[in-house]
Parts: sequence; structure tokens; C-alpha cells
Amino acid sequence: MTFNQPATICFNTMLCIITAFIAGCNSSNNNQNSTAANNQASKESAKTISNNAPVASSPKAIENLHIAAFSNLRMVLPILVSDFNHNYPNIKIQITFEPNAALYDKVNANPQSFDIYLAGNQSYPKQMLASVKGVKAAPFTYTRGQLVLYSHKYPMDISPTTTLDQLMLDNKPFSLAIANPENLAYGVAAEAWLVNQNLYNNIKPKIVYTNTLDETFALTDSRKADFGFVSLSQVLNKPNNIALQNVNTLSNNYLILPKNSYPPILQDGIILNHPNTSQIFVDYLKSVKAQDVLTDAGFLPICTSTTILPACK
Repeated sequence: MTFNQPATICFNTMLCIITAFIAGCNSSNNNQNSTAANNQASKESAKTISNNAPVASSPKAIENLHIAAFSNLRMVLPILVSDFNHNYPNIKIQITFEPNAALYDKVNANPQSFDIYLAGNQSYPKQMLASVKGVKAAPFTYTRGQLVLYSHKYPMDISPTTTLDQLMLDNKPFSLAIANPENLAYGVAAEAWLVNQNLYNNIKPKIVYTNTLDETFALTDSRKADFGFVSLSQVLNKPNNIALQNVNTLSNNYLILPKNSYPPILQDGIILNHPNTSQIFVDYLKSVKAQDVLTDAGFLPICTSTTILPACK
């Protein structure tokens, strides 16, 4: 099987350009941006993004939205919110980030506190629709994750299949961290990839299951696990970094698995409250403009008949 090497992602350059753009806006608009987005944007720059996102009329009065978001959106979502506020300065957005299962529990326990829920799988928004009274909007898919094999202990200069297969042939001890497939699409995809490569039965004793995708990354990044199946967005957004990393500087630590070698990692969301205002942000999030930013941040776009991004071809 032929495996794609990481494409060049000049996200730091992207971040610098949009910061310059933001600086050109008047101070009154900037003061109306959400606190969370401003704190993050002050540390980052952002890419000048295409002008084909939908623009609905901005509300005249200030309105507040609270978004509950899966933790692998921690770096990119504030950038999107900052860009969104150029057209909608009166919609102030607060974001709460949590691992997938913890986020579901928090939102499900108090759904009136959140307006938009952005999960790390498709099942949780469906469960939310069934369990929360008054929710009428159907779940929507807002992005697609990319799975990578990550390691700080072994060189990653050949295909992931060959890397793991060779370790098995050499009878070398190693551990492989995978997020719990019961609540994360990334864990489901990782197991399916191992099965598709005829590796699962032999490697199964070496698998270390973690409770969250964050834990999978931390275990691998600290070298407590030799390998880990994590998302590309995590590699580009290590927890202690203040800006997304250039993919070229990290290319020896991971290999991207071809997107057709495992089930699609679809991340869904659902509108819980303030449907009219929430829909404005959801429409933006699904636009080509926002999908372009998500692609540069390590995700795959949600492709439609009108999406012209290279990743959709």
C-alpha cells in the first residue's frame, strides 16, 4: 500500500496574515469579540481566508453563544470564532473544551447552558437529540479527522504498516496507545486500520487503551507508549505550544494514514439553544471558508458539490 507523506502546511504564515487583518479592524468591533477568542488570537496569527463564507444579517443587539467543543478543536476554533466576528461583531462566543466523553456528560447534565455542541464522534450528538427535551435541529457533520501513527521513540521514515510489521518480525517489545473505541471515532478507526492491514491479532496484546484522545497523545508524547494513534490536529497543536506547528518540522515523528484506509472519522455537532443565532455560526463552520482553515489545522474538509478545496478532489 502506498502511504501519503505529510503535505506542507504553512499555518504559522496563515496566522500572521489574519492577525494583520484583525489589527486593521476598528476597536469597537474588536471589543465585541468573545473573551476566549481574543485571548487565543492575541497569541496567534491567522491565514487570510477566502471570501465565500455565507453572510447572514448580523443581529443589532449583542447576543451570546456558548459552544461546548471537543478538545482537539482547542487551537483552531478560537481562530474561526475570531474570523466569524469580522462579519458578526454582535455575536459574542464563549467556548468550553473537554475530552469527548467528559464533554458529553457536562452538556447532557446541563443542556440549557450550551447553545452549540461540537463532539468528537457522531453518536453523542444523536444521543443528545434523543435525550434533551426541546432540541429540534438534526445533528450536522462539521469536520473529519485525520489519523496518524505517532512516536517519539522510533523513526517514522517508512510506511506505518511496514514500521509495525518490522517490529513484529524482529520480535521487539513495544506498546501502542489507542483511544477507547467505545466513545471515540479515532479509536474505532485505529482498530479498523490494524484489521485492514492484517496486524490486529498480532498487535492486540501490545495495545494500551486510554480513556481519551488527549491521554493517548500524552502517553505517546511522553514516551510512555512507543506508538500512538492520534489525530493530526493534536500533532500540530501540542498542549504547550501557543501556535500551530508547521507540519515539516514534525515529519519525523508521525505518518499520516491514507484517508481511505480506515472508516471516516466524522465529528458531528448539534444546536441546543438559540437556534437562529446558533445557525448563523453553524452555517459559517460548514462553509468553504471555515473548512479551509480546518484543513490547514490538520482536519479533512466536509466535501459537497460546491466545495472546491484541493482535499475534496
